[in-house]
Amino acid sequence: MELRHIAMVNWHLFDVEDIAIAGNAGILGENASGKSTVLDMIQVVLTGASRSYLRLNAIAGEGARTRSGSRRSVHGYCLGTLREGEFRRKDAFTYLSLGFADRDGKRPPVSIGLALQASASDSSETVYGRFVAIGRILTTKDFRNFTIDRLTGSAAAPKARRVSAPAKPDTRE
Repeated sequence: MELRHIAMVNWHLFDVEDIAIAGNAGILGENASGKSTVLDMIQVVLTGASRSYLRLNAIAGEGARTRSGSRRSVHGYCLGTLREGEFRRKDAFTYLSLGFADRDGKRPPVSIGLALQASASDSSETVYGRFVAIGRILTTKDFRNFTIDRLTGSAAAPKARRVSAPAKPDTRE
């Protein structure tokens, strides 16, 4: 499986961003253009936003580097931290997805990702869901008009079915 698509909604300075990838890829750009932001997003998805495994970019960050490493945080990325205490968003629902496809087309595509919520009035983000969608590569269009309340309570299961690819009928008796 190869990475084919990156989708970000409300991640740092990216409001809605789809990045298609084909073949080998590099992340190039000027200083402060978002290279570390994209790499950190990939790391957050692959680790499920687990603080035990995260090592966000220690050089770039919101202000100077601290002795313990980066000042960047998932909470800050969700809110779009500009400077200490200054945010692009006061509240954010953030959706992150990585889409993978089989080069030979023998296996169905797969998307993995996270749904998060953050508020400037709280000190940390809330992970509302980690997901795997088999059968399609999700884009930011899949997250439009999608709110966190649909991930909780009785609405979670119907929405999950709509986001994932149609299931094959069970032919077992």
